[in-house]
Parts: sequence; C-alpha cells; structure tokens
Amino acid sequence: YGTLKHLQKIMPLCVGRPLSELPSVVDRYISQNIGILAPATLNRRILVLKRIANLSHKQWEWLDQPIAHKIRLLPVNNARQVYLTKEEILKIVRCCERRETRALVLVAAWTGLRLGEIITSSANARKWIYVKDSKNGKPRVVPLVGYAKWAIKDFPLKLHPRTLTRDWEAARAKAGFPHVHFHDLRHSFASMLLAKGVTMGVIGGILGHKSQQTTKRYAHLSVEAATEALRKIA
Repeated sequence: YGTLKHLQKIMPLCVGRPLSELPSVVDRYISQNIGILAPATLNRRILVLKRIANLSHKQWEWLDQPIAHKIRLLPVNNARQVYLTKEEILKIVRCCERRETRALVLVAAWTGLRLGEIITSSANARKWIYVKDSKNGKPRVVPLVGYAKWAIKDFPLKLHPRTLTRDWEAARAKAGFPHVHFHDLRHSFASMLLAKGVTMGVIGGILGHKSQQTTKRYAHLSVEAATEALRKIA
C-alpha cells in the first residue's frame, strides 16, 4: 500500500516522459514540493523512482546506461517534536466524517501502532492486537484498553486506505491541526505514557522499537505488564 501510494503521487510528472529523464523528473518534483512536504516523505517517493531506475537498467534492460545514481535524495532530520494531548486527539476524532476513520485514529493513539501495522493486524476478542508484520520484522502483541478497545469493534476497516487518508487529512484541518501527521499519534501515545510515569523500556516494548540496544531492555516485557501500562491512559 505505501509504495503504491507514493507512486500515485509522483506518477503525473512521469507520464509521457522517457525513463532516461527520471533524474530531471525528480528534481522538478522536489522544487515543486520542498517546504510543502517533509523531506522524509519526498525521499520515500523518490526512492520508488530510484528503484524503478535500477531495475530498468539491471534487470529489465530498458535502459542502456545506469541513471539511478543521478537521482538525489534530500537530507532528513527526523526529529519531529509534535505531540498531541488526549483532548486534542479526541477533537480530531470528532471531526472525522467516517466511523472507520474515527476508529483508526483512536486505535493508533491508544496503541502506538503504525498505520500499516493497524491495517494488516488482527484483533482477538477486543483484548489485544496481534502485529504480524512489524517494521522490525518481529511480531508482537499490543493490549487494547480504553478508547482502542471501544474502537476495535469497527475492524476490519472496510474503507480503502486512500479514503481513510483523505478523511484523516480533512479531520485534522477541521480540528485546527493541519500540520499533524498520522504518525504523530504514535509519538503522542508514547508522550502520554511517559507523562504517567511508564518507563522507557516498557514504552519501547509496546512500540516495537527495533534498536538492538533497546530491544534487550524489554525482551522480557509481558502482555500483562503492557496492559497495566496502557491502563494508565485509558
């Protein structure tokens, strides 16, 4: 889903252009969107075209010469400092047009799951979510409490991810937070837990951080310990 979404955003600039012009297409896309989209978002979309350029030369033999090295990426500072309060999150929820989007936001904000993890995960008896395809490659279990436990009844979501994304973008703007990214719900979740005195080790275990150093810290985190921590913000 993520790769297709990025490709759809950048493809209008590519229509009718030969593959050899991909580097100039990327430069044009950057000039049109720098300052509007985050560098990390631009890079994710550019990397799709860079991959196409590599395959076109090395595997598909559509290009006689390599051009991927000419496609430049932007420097990225990933240290976003956007944290919403419980009240601000609920304000966005109330502005969501669709019930499914409200459920998506509530689950994200009260589990810390990434968007892709939510969409591909399965719930068990409204008690926990099983994340099979985690970013770090390891499955994990996240307990459902509070708003997340209520919202999970609307899963699996029947709306297309693009529809959910559009509804989210409209809701955040209506609520007065047009700068907020969906991923900021994950950061806000961690912030709320930290404010309630939950240790970084427990928070990292719930979020499924992939750092080897931090993974060792919460290798013994149990579902019961995570449930107790999540009850603090229920």
